[in-house]
Amino acid sequence: MGSSALPHFWGLVHVGCPLPVTMDKRNHYALVLLLLTSCFGIHGCCRTIESNPALPTQVRGWAESDKEYGIKSLGEFVLRKGESINNGRIAIELQDTIRAKTCRGTESTRPGAIVRFYRVADGQVMLQIEMGPGNTRLINFNPDLPNKYDLDTISISEINTVDQWVWFEVWK
Repeated sequence: MGSSALPHFWGLVHVGCPLPVTMDKRNHYALVLLLLTSCFGIHGCCRTIESNPALPTQVRGWAESDKEYGIKSLGEFVLRKGESINNGRIAIELQDTIRAKTCRGTESTRPGAIVRFYRVADGQVMLQIEMGPGNTRLINFNPDLPNKYDLDTISISEINTVDQWVWFEVWK
């Protein structure tokens, strides 16, 4: 078996021209195995991370309160997957929770929640959005929510992906 039958790799560049690199078959298979195991290891290149904070002991429900800087809170809630709350005009439903993801060599993601907003009167979906912990201004996604229904911001405090619930506050 001559050297021309060995595998060739076109990876080296010298003055703009690719140069062939030859390897014997054992080194070729070792390289392929090394690349596969380094990426896919026991957990793979990416793995999910469960979020399991403690359930809050008390939430206010639909009860207005003043916050700092003139912000008004319309209510504080915990929703489990499939549950919804409404104020008679607009409903908020937790569709799902999303586990955080971490990948080797790239940025990680935080846990998330898919939340649906719909009109109580006719069930018309106004917005379905994936949100993470922190504040999400709804005017950026559907101006009717703050302008017609006084829902300006959703502030997510915790997302539990094990028991699938979200603790959040609605701001006016």
